[in-house]
Amino acid sequence: MGSVGTEGADSENSRTPFAVKLTGVLNPTTPKPDSLAVLEMMVSNFVERYHFEVQTIDFPNDPQASTNQFLQSLKKYKVQMIAVGDKQTLTKLGQSFPDSPMSVAGYFRRRYRTFQVTDIEVFRAEGLPEPTADKFQSPPPVE
Repeated sequence: MGSVGTEGADSENSRTPFAVKLTGVLNPTTPKPDSLAVLEMMVSNFVERYHFEVQTIDFPNDPQASTNQFLQSLKKYKVQMIAVGDKQTLTKLGQSFPDSPMSVAGYFRRRYRTFQVTDIEVFRAEGLPEPTADKFQSPPPVE
């Protein structure tokens, strides 16, 4: 006899988090027709909702996991993911411009649709230098 309340990670009622890495574009002005999906994501600490154009999905701990099954399980919800995490990490979402290419990694819980964000990497356009603190020095004092 199985344990009461246990669900496999594939189950829609599963509370077991699993690792996911989404790569795509935050708030695309024109989503690409070949993208996998455009997910509506809400950040728990902020009221703002974001659209994330998914170009690739990786399951680091389960390379055999089905991308299609994952996306199908989210389609019936208006808000497909609720991003949670520390303020510093989630602020990267809030401060990103439309059409920002990025990857978002963390642990997803199907039952609650919560995405515990552990890392966000924002990609810069090729050829643009990284911003440095030197370029934002205080102005000289006024005499």
